[in-house]
Amino acid sequence: MSKKKSIIEPPKDQDHLEVYPEKKQVSAFPERRFIKMNRVLVIFTLINLACILAGASIFIYTARRVDVKVQNKQGLLIYQIDREEKKLKQAEYRERKMPAKRFIMESFLKQYITEYHSFSDTLANANERFSENGLVLKASMTTIKDKIRKDLDALRRETLDVYRTRDVHIYNLHPYHGNLWTAVIETFDFPKSDGPPVCNGCSDNSAKCLKCKYEKAIQRQRRRIWIRVSFNPQNSWVRKEEADYLRTSQDNPFGIVIEGYYIGYMPKDATNLNWDLPPELS
Repeated sequence: MSKKKSIIEPPKDQDHLEVYPEKKQVSAFPERRFIKMNRVLVIFTLINLACILAGASIFIYTARRVDVKVQNKQGLLIYQIDREEKKLKQAEYRERKMPAKRFIMESFLKQYITEYHSFSDTLANANERFSENGLVLKASMTTIKDKIRKDLDALRRETLDVYRTRDVHIYNLHPYHGNLWTAVIETFDFPKSDGPPVCNGCSDNSAKCLKCKYEKAIQRQRRRIWIRVSFNPQNSWVRKEEADYLRTSQDNPFGIVIEGYYIGYMPKDATNLNWDLPPELS
C-alpha cells in the first residue's frame, strides 16, 4: 500500500514558487517594493501638481493688472507706457477739461519750488525772503519749518557766501496720488555777475536752453521732489502795499498749505534714458 505524501502549505507571506498562473500571490512578486514606491511617487506627484496649480491661480488673481478698454463711443483708444511711473496709461486727447484748482495749485507750487531752491538776490532781499513772512516758510506747516530753515541756510551758504547765483529748472510738475504732487528739477550754479545773468531769459525746456545752462554752469544737481499740499482757507493772505513784511510773499487767497516737502537726489547723467525720467529728459 502506497504511502500518501504529506503536503506542506507555505505561509501566506512566503514565496510560493512555480505555481503561477494557477495561484497569484502578490507578496511573492519580486517587484513588490518597486510597485509600492511607484504608487507613493504617483500620489506625491499629483499632490505637488495640485499645489502648483493652486499657487499659480492665486498669484495670477492677486497680481497687479490693468483692465483696459480698447474702444468706446468716441472710437479706438491708444495706450502708451509711462516711463516715469512704469505704468500703462491711456494717451491723452489733444484737448481736455481740467478743474481750475489744479492750475491754481500748479502755479503756486512752481513759485514755491523756485523760491525754495534758487537764489539771485542781494543780502537785504535774502533776509526778507528767508524770513518767517517769506512765501516758503509762511505757506509751510509748523512741523516742517525747522527742516526748511536748515535748507534755506544751506542755500545761503552755497550761493551768497561764495558769490554765486542758483537757477532752478523745473522739468515737470504734476499730481501723483491724492494730494501728493511730484516734480523733477535741476539746479544750476553760476558765478555772480554785475551785468545780466549768464543765461538771460532761458527758462523753458528747449534743447537750446538746457545746452546753455550745461555749458556755463559751475555745478548742477538734479532732484525729484514730492510735495504734500492742501487747501486751507484759514491760511490765506493777500499782500498789502502798506505792510512791508508782506512784500516778499506771493498772494495766497486760496490758503494753499505745504504739509510735506521731500527731496530725493537723482543722477545728473542717467545711465538709462528709458525709465525713471520725465518725457522732457528721456
